[in-house]
Amino acid sequence: MLVAWEAWALAARSRGEAAVRGRISSVKNKLKKAGKRLKRHIGLLEEEMEKASSLMVEAEEIKDVRHKAVKEATNIRFSLEEAIGNSATWLEKAISILQALEKRQMRLDFLLREAQREAAVGSLDRAHELVIEAERLGEDLLGELSHILDRLEEERRALEKLGKRLGDLLELIEHEAGLVAKTGVALEEREVICLARLCRAMGLGVGTLIITDERIIFSPRTGDESLEIRREGLEEVSTSRAFLGLKKKLLLTFLRDGERGELILWCNKRDAKDILAELSAQAKGGHEAQAGGLHPGR
Repeated sequence: MLVAWEAWALAARSRGEAAVRGRISSVKNKLKKAGKRLKRHIGLLEEEMEKASSLMVEAEEIKDVRHKAVKEATNIRFSLEEAIGNSATWLEKAISILQALEKRQMRLDFLLREAQREAAVGSLDRAHELVIEAERLGEDLLGELSHILDRLEEERRALEKLGKRLGDLLELIEHEAGLVAKTGVALEEREVICLARLCRAMGLGVGTLIITDERIIFSPRTGDESLEIRREGLEEVSTSRAFLGLKKKLLLTFLRDGERGELILWCNKRDAKDILAELSAQAKGGHEAQAGGLHPGR
């Protein structure tokens, strides 16, 4: 009878030890997974901050380019600088929590050993108390980790969004300023580029359409004389499909030196949309158009 009782007590202690080990190990595993996620999010945010810093340097380099988009690029640069500062603050908090996590893992290891020791000598109530302490410790830290993970992701997305917009603007400014430079067209004092796209004009062939805040210029690739229109002379802008709908036909009606003229252009749909958006606001009776984002002509 005594042997049976000892066997039952041994089995009970064994089950108690297993239960204690299982519950504390569960807490440790959850924290371990959360710690890995935190390290990954820290790495992703650091990577996004590096990209943003690089873009800010590029934005500083184009600040003197005479392009309408430079003002927006400069404003986004300031916003990006502020966002990087906010991200750095949350990054410091995340690193502090990661360090605290490592210390609490040590505390959990201690609780696990103590709980197993208590269970081994039959003090299951004390072992249970240690398990509850371990679970409470884990839950508190998991709550902190969840909050910081959400904030790190928010900061990363904010940087990514601003960085993408700034990157698009820098690409547009560099591309269009380059197109204008290749034509040899000289800007007037304080004149700024609003748009520059490659297209085809009736009677002039393939060339570059340049729209500034003062003029509309078509510069043929052949090097022939450019066609120039003052923006205040533009009367109407209309569009229709061309080439089975693959391209758009644009008709610009203008008044120059007391005579009415027309400039007929063929370009892709995206460029046509941007050209219309730039010109329709001022053209008399021009079709209303909404800008479709940045689409550098290639």
